[in-house]
Amino acid sequence: IAMERRVLRLMSSFSLTKSFYLIRHGQTDWNKKRIYQGANDIPLNATGEEQARSIIDQVKKIDGETFCVSPLKRAFRTAEIINKSLGKSFEVIPELMECQSKESAQFILSDKKLDYEISFDELPENHPEGPEEFVKRVRVGLEKSLQFPKPILVSHGGVGWAICRILGIESFLTPNCCVIEFNYSDGIYKNSILY
Repeated sequence: IAMERRVLRLMSSFSLTKSFYLIRHGQTDWNKKRIYQGANDIPLNATGEEQARSIIDQVKKIDGETFCVSPLKRAFRTAEIINKSLGKSFEVIPELMECQSKESAQFILSDKKLDYEISFDELPENHPEGPEEFVKRVRVGLEKSLQFPKPILVSHGGVGWAICRILGIESFLTPNCCVIEFNYSDGIYKNSILY
């Protein structure tokens, strides 16, 4: 509960007024095996590459100009595949990396209602970046991203959760390669999965 209060306090002091999009990376072998990846740099598998190709036409329809991308291979490659036919500007934002600790991952997933088990065995114990530090880092990445015209963030499920916390809106499970709109209107943010 104390961690919940600290994370909520972080989001309450944050004020943004710009709409943006978030694409979660395509599938990896660890996604398929239900292993939480964290900052482990796992590449897309063949399904993940196909997922990225399959949403190109949908991404063409959204009003985005700049890809703001996590440096981890799975997110970077997802953005690279999508952007190959779009030719938009491309910025790597290190703060959009996935959470790095078992504590953070467990905290994030305790907020979601999963009907299956996730393995946390590949994440480090006692990593200095706990949930509060993770949200602070993502906040910096979000602020950097929103300085670019019409940003499309390509990142991770945990980052999507952190963004929802920062903006004070409900988070939900995000399938691989889904496109989420964070729309700002009348003083509030609303999020919805577009594709």
